[in-house]
Amino acid sequence: MLWATMPQPASETAVVLAGGVAKGAFEAGALDVLAEAGVDISQVVGASSGALNAALLASGIRAGRVRDATQRLMELWRDDASWMQVFHFSLHDIVTRTGVSDSREILALLRREVPRIATAAVNPVRLRIVVAALRGVAGAIGDTQATTFEGVCSFADGDFDDEARREALYVAATASAAFPLLFHPVDVPPLGLCYDGGAVNNTPIQLAAADGLARVIVISPYPAVLGPPPSLEGIELLSRLIDILIQERVYRDLKMADAANATVARLAALTRAGTLDATQLDVVMQTLSLRPLSIIPIRPDRELSGNAFAGFLHRSLRDEYIRAGQAAARSRLANVLQQPPA
Repeated sequence: MLWATMPQPASETAVVLAGGVAKGAFEAGALDVLAEAGVDISQVVGASSGALNAALLASGIRAGRVRDATQRLMELWRDDASWMQVFHFSLHDIVTRTGVSDSREILALLRREVPRIATAAVNPVRLRIVVAALRGVAGAIGDTQATTFEGVCSFADGDFDDEARREALYVAATASAAFPLLFHPVDVPPLGLCYDGGAVNNTPIQLAAADGLARVIVISPYPAVLGPPPSLEGIELLSRLIDILIQERVYRDLKMADAANATVARLAALTRAGTLDATQLDVVMQTLSLRPLSIIPIRPDRELSGNAFAGFLHRSLRDEYIRAGQAAARSRLANVLQQPPA
């Protein structure tokens, strides 16, 4: 799929929430600024820790309580995201299973917090959560069957309106945040055992772009430029591998969007020169699968302090991440969101 940036009359926005382990607190700060500014969000896509943020945000959109949801997200990241409140350690599980913790604490948090926000059925909303399906998902390349490991769990409207239907959302978000080796995989019907969605698509821009909205806001706690790691041993090596998984996919997706924008600009120049008329331009755009879309990244201007896990140990770091998210979103609001998509 190709993306292009062109004028659009529509105002609806999709938000992509990337994974970042403890740095997911950055997204809570950014979302609160968007909510305060009244950005019209109708679709949310999340992976890894971004899926947890996405579940609460989408519930707030559905209930017409977006600001309540984002305010609560910031409180949860500050006060309830320590090691002891996120992980449930069991010596038996460590010895006999596939991680050091189950996901009961995260699942309990979602079961407790989402109903407090999802108190009404006011607005339409779509939510997609990415998981890594261990047994694979049937796909195709052209006419040839192929296996993908990217599972997508989709929710809309009525799925947020009662506790029985919300349970599938809780399970999907918990699975998407199940970081390999730290957590056990989570059983997500009908996909089976699933791990962290960030392992297969940490910043799922294409999923957000699929429904033809005018703009996609991509929130990631990682800057566009990463410096060299302090070392390539132990936790720093693991953190760097996470950086690679996160950065490379979003780099390629945004690179694709940039190339599409350049193609549209060349086509527009040909139209202005009289080489193509409006009908021919439309045919070319459809043939190349180009369509109007504005992609707006909200990212810190420099690397956030600590590695991907350090925030679980220090509340001050999580608070720093939230403030960084607020600052980055305010900067983008000043530069972009006050203007129509263009």
